[in-house]
Amino acid sequence: MSAGSSFLSGPVSRFYASPVHQLFYVTLLYSLTIAGLTYAPTWEIMLIFLMLYSILNSLLRVSGAEVTTLKTPPEHLGTVTGVGQTVSSLARMAAPMVAGFA
Repeated sequence: MSAGSSFLSGPVSRFYASPVHQLFYVTLLYSLTIAGLTYAPTWEIMLIFLMLYSILNSLLRVSGAEVTTLKTPPEHLGTVTGVGQTVSSLARMAAPMVAGFA
């Protein structure tokens, strides 16, 4: 689902005038989707929110990377991008372990 929704990143980017605005609104929708997942009364509604979550997750990664690229000086772009991806990967690795201990 997330891989297929990556094709939406182009039209979504063209819709917003600024990547910062795109990041803001995608983050807002992402937060509302997480709240919807939390309070979904039936599994059908939860499934809809999970699909939205997957789509917005891919859009959020693209728009976050775009804003990072635009705001970073060219001489530090490789370092900032690499550190950002490393932190993201470490968080995705550590989250299941932390949840297992909780």
